[in-house]
Amino acid sequence: EQPCYPGPADTEGVGECKAGVRRCQPDGQGFGECEGAVVPRPEDCSTSGDDDCDGEANEPDAACVCTPGQIEACYNGPEGTDGVGLCAAGLRVCDISGRSWRPCSGEITPARETCADDTDEDCDGFACSAPLWADLFGDPNIQSATGAGVDSHGNVYVAGTFSGSINLGGDTLVSIGTADVYVASFSPSGAHRWSARFGGSGAETLNGLALTPTDDVVIGGTFYGSFRFGDATLSSINALDSFVATLDKDGAPRWARQIGDAADQTLRSIAVDRAGNIVIAGYFSGSLLCSAPPVPVCATSAGQTDIFVRKYDPAGAVLWTRIYGDSAGQFATAVAVDAEGSVFLTGRYYGTLTIGPRQVRNSGLGTNVFVAKLDSSGSSVWLSDYGDTSSQAGNGIAVAPSGAVIVTGTYTGSIDFGPAGALPTNNVQTAFVASLAPDGTPVWARWFAGDGPQESASVVADAENNVVVTGSVQGVVDLGGGPLPGGGGFDAFVVKLDPEGDHLWGKVLGAAGNQKSNAAAIAADTGVILLCGAAEGTIDFGLGAHQANGTDAFAVIL
Repeated sequence: EQPCYPGPADTEGVGECKAGVRRCQPDGQGFGECEGAVVPRPEDCSTSGDDDCDGEANEPDAACVCTPGQIEACYNGPEGTDGVGLCAAGLRVCDISGRSWRPCSGEITPARETCADDTDEDCDGFACSAPLWADLFGDPNIQSATGAGVDSHGNVYVAGTFSGSINLGGDTLVSIGTADVYVASFSPSGAHRWSARFGGSGAETLNGLALTPTDDVVIGGTFYGSFRFGDATLSSINALDSFVATLDKDGAPRWARQIGDAADQTLRSIAVDRAGNIVIAGYFSGSLLCSAPPVPVCATSAGQTDIFVRKYDPAGAVLWTRIYGDSAGQFATAVAVDAEGSVFLTGRYYGTLTIGPRQVRNSGLGTNVFVAKLDSSGSSVWLSDYGDTSSQAGNGIAVAPSGAVIVTGTYTGSIDFGPAGALPTNNVQTAFVASLAPDGTPVWARWFAGDGPQESASVVADAENNVVVTGSVQGVVDLGGGPLPGGGGFDAFVVKLDPEGDHLWGKVLGAAGNQKSNAAAIAADTGVILLCGAAEGTIDFGLGAHQANGTDAFAVIL
């Protein structure tokens, strides 16, 4: 007999491969077949041997991923969340073939915060709605924050009105007139970036702030007397006038416009579309100027107080103006735009409100809520109203990425949202929030039970179509997760609902004195929430107590 090996020459003696023997045939005329030889065969991942005799056992290119029965830790959540909050790795077992792992078992990955307790369910390092930073700004005079924004880099913008002095982290700002406007920017962690004061010898109020797609800042409000903005000086004509102005992302003034004549005009809200066009809304008596004096008027009110909506291009040129009203009073208090540039309004009205071919009528002693949609050129699309003979008002409006139109406001008496249902009758002012389909059909509506008056001020929607409402309440309130006690006086509240209007979490922030949340904004990428408002006395946002000097402006990131 003699050794034999029928496999490739370079595999003999490698791994499992070995030579066999062949024996001489009885007639001596040759050898029989090779017996006992082991030649290369496909890798069997269930064994530890080198079956294909390439010098490596269970190599990856043979589709072997593990050893049968092997156990190891596994985690399928986002990178950086393992071991944060409730998130934890699980275990997985290699299956019998050695070519795949069985499903990860026992792991906990990020979940939506429910706020049923103080655990960190979404594993971002913070308990449910925990504050990231918070601060008060002001002196013994009166300061308030009424505008909020978060840019594409997570930088925070807060704006408002102040008298006396205010230090927002940079140089102390000092008002010249009765009250001036301030604008400030902070980093995502709360570090001061810049702050600026604008105003003149009279009184100014800041009623709105919005950011452009390039992170420029748009502000608007009212002024009496003169209003100095960079190199421009606006002058009211013996009455309350309104302004809209823009700053670049570093706080440098760009342009400013005034809108009215010798009667009163009140800008209440600002929105910016994807093209950078600016839409303002409010109410007025007298006339609206086309751009700035001495150009002719664009529109004249029909009676007591009428609604105005105006659209500017990014350079401040008027694109169109619309007014709505009759001899009674009509008031637009909030404006929003959607991805197509359509314009949405809400507010309150007496008498008859006609927008395009659509008309609603209020026969009560108080105001009713209205919600309206215009297309990007200012033409009416739909108009609806809600309320009874008591008093109802729309205070805030937002458009979710889904196209849902979210409206918040207050009501006494009853308010019926049709397909979404009627809310309980209340004799005390109560906050509500409702979602309408893009065609104006009500989808859901919620109210907040309580034993005192409530005021909703602002509503915003995040990238996942969740809804955040903020405002102020007095006494005990149930935001959907159970009764929350107040601290005395008015307290700030914030509540987050899912896209179907179901409660996710809610907070009441306050102590003795009055604390009111006036505006909110949400970071598109992280979902953090910016609230701003005014506070008296002591307020604890969760990072320790802050003591106001008088009535101070506040900002908090949740």
